[in-house]
Amino acid sequence: MKHRIVFFFICIIINSFSQNKKKEYNSLKEVLKNPLEVTHLNIWDEKISNDIIKLKNLKILHISDEAITTLPSYIGELKSIISLRIRGAKLKELPVEFTNLTTLEILDLSSNQLKDLPKGFENLVATHNLMLNNNKFTRFPESITSFKKIWNLELKRNKIIFFPESIRNLNNLHELHFTEELLSDTDYTYLKSLLPNTRVLVH
Repeated sequence: MKHRIVFFFICIIINSFSQNKKKEYNSLKEVLKNPLEVTHLNIWDEKISNDIIKLKNLKILHISDEAITTLPSYIGELKSIISLRIRGAKLKELPVEFTNLTTLEILDLSSNQLKDLPKGFENLVATHNLMLNNNKFTRFPESITSFKKIWNLELKRNKIIFFPESIRNLNNLHELHFTEELLSDTDYTYLKSLLPNTRVLVH
């Protein structure tokens, strides 16, 4: 009898976990029947229509489309999003509305063609993990120096030749990543003087 009771409670726990587990969707068209239930969406080679603003509870969005060169302005209406990944596209710029995503904590824009960040990017103050690897930056984006919560910043495979003194404002930055051949000894020494408590990692 005791074993049956234990088994019964285990079944209840497993069933409860299954019901609470959030489903991961892989198509925007797929989620429009129940848009308010969607928290995690992957978009592969699919146009980002304005239907995406119906996903009021969307937390995680991953986009992969080599044809993308810019994002629609309504991307800024995703008020609940905390993690956004757009890798391997051809983004050359971000719309100014992108800076409305003030709930973002994790942002990965690696492997695009970005040279600069939009005015107001400093509004994304909740961001603690920012990845801008393999873009076309030649200057350290100064707007990032307003990110008081950031602890991981990746700028590998860019050609940054200028670092603002305001980088010292990143007091909580644990790790800063660069590509070895693109970071001179002088730059490394300068960065360490501004960020004495940060691990400056070259790869």
